[in-house]
This record gives sequence, C-alpha cells and structure tokens, in this order.
Amino acid sequence: MKKYLVLLGMVLTLGLAVGCGNKENLEAETATKTATNIEEGKVVIGVIDEIAEDYYFSIQVEDGTYYQFPFLEENDFELGDAGVGDKIKLIYDGELSDVDMFDGTLLGFELVE
Repeated sequence: MKKYLVLLGMVLTLGLAVGCGNKENLEAETATKTATNIEEGKVVIGVIDEIAEDYYFSIQVEDGTYYQFPFLEENDFELGDAGVGDKIKLIYDGELSDVDMFDGTLLGFELVE
C-alpha cells in the first residue's frame, strides 16, 4: 500500500511539474505567433468614418469603399485616441467585405498622418 501511495504521489508531482512548464512554453509560443501574425497580416488604410461605441467602427478607403469592423473580445482591440476623420492603417487577418461586417481578426493599427 505504501508503494502505491508513493508512486501515486510521484506521478502527481511529475504531472504538476510538466503542467507548469507547458504554461511557460505556451505563453512564449503565443507571443511568437502574435508577432508573426502582425508581420504576416494584411493591411488596409482608410479614414475612420463612424465609431458606434462598443459595437463597431467603419473606415472609408481611397476608392470610396466602406468596411465595418466589430469590437469583439477575441479581437482585444481598442482604437485608443483615434477618432472620426483620422486616417488609420489596420493590420488584419481574414477577408474584407464591403457588404458584410468584417469576420476576421484585427491584429493592430497605426494612425497615419
């Protein structure tokens, strides 16, 4: 019985040690993937046309096309000091549509002067 309890204790300790190590590796891997995604993301530049608080914002690009981008938890995206009339460069992953709301991931943005 003692051998069984000692073996069980060792297995549980090993499991905890492996689980903690994976968390650190996962965080490093996520940071690397995020940096890679921003570098590999697509870019659209336009002027902010409308900001519907906590719901979406829209931009108009040079050819007059409008695109709408929702504020979603998974995007973890805020415009900060950007406002209507500001020129913005959006970095995204997904496909733009001038008919439907954007259904991708916003990776970042820069204000363009």
